[in-house]
Amino acid sequence: MNHVKPANGALALDVKKIKNISAWANGVDLIKNLRRNKMTETVEKYETNLPEVVQAKSIQLSPIEMAQSFLSSGGDLANLEKMLALQEKFDAIQAKKAFVKAMAKFKTEPIRIVKDKENKQYGSKYSSIGATVNACLPRMGECGLSHKWEFTQKDPKIMTGTCVVTHEEGHSDSVSMDSPIDVSGNKNPIQAIKSTRTYIKIETFSSLMGIASAEVDLDDDGTAAGVQYITEKQVSIIYDMINSTETDETAFLKWIGAESVDAIQMPDFNKCLAALKAKVEK
Repeated sequence: MNHVKPANGALALDVKKIKNISAWANGVDLIKNLRRNKMTETVEKYETNLPEVVQAKSIQLSPIEMAQSFLSSGGDLANLEKMLALQEKFDAIQAKKAFVKAMAKFKTEPIRIVKDKENKQYGSKYSSIGATVNACLPRMGECGLSHKWEFTQKDPKIMTGTCVVTHEEGHSDSVSMDSPIDVSGNKNPIQAIKSTRTYIKIETFSSLMGIASAEVDLDDDGTAAGVQYITEKQVSIIYDMINSTETDETAFLKWIGAESVDAIQMPDFNKCLAALKAKVEK
């Protein structure tokens, strides 16, 4: 393919020398690469100086039209399939590179995850899902990363959860975990499942994002965490009252603004208690 360099320095293509679809694709890829590198002025010059036919073809061709153009210009179906497979492999490699780069960028600024909850039964501290995930979301957004969880339960006593982190370029990575259903305390079956899901969410997210929590300085009244959550004993009290009053747990948590009972903030405990007691007295 011959290139002609106009007086203004921008690149133009001799449309008469273009014989198949790969030439059109080269024009499209060049524009995309220039845009990706934020070379807006260069892109505008390049597009402006393309012959009208090339501009229209490089920008407006759908994959079907590109395939038809390739075949009509003498290409065969076998070569077309090879080209498409090669392009898919190339795109996947580029997406994975972008994902790795985004994860590296995410870790350039340390994120403090505090152990804001205490398990008095085992005498240990742990990080709530709010302290773990919410602290990471702004930085993940800056890096083009998003997350979700998927759950399956083939065994009534075992739950499997998977955390999936995806980059805006399309590549994803995941971590899975099996956990027995949490039947501790006074949880009903639904509450036991929700508690198990919450635990799996915390562990899989932390593992995939490579984050670790730190101990909270108990002398600062919980201000190191920015927020303090109710204790294990208070969680048990709330569960007891929800069950005894047959309260809709989902509606109750939506009303108080918490994802789960153990994510209820300490200042809201008395408010929850008062609302549930009022329901008992009715």
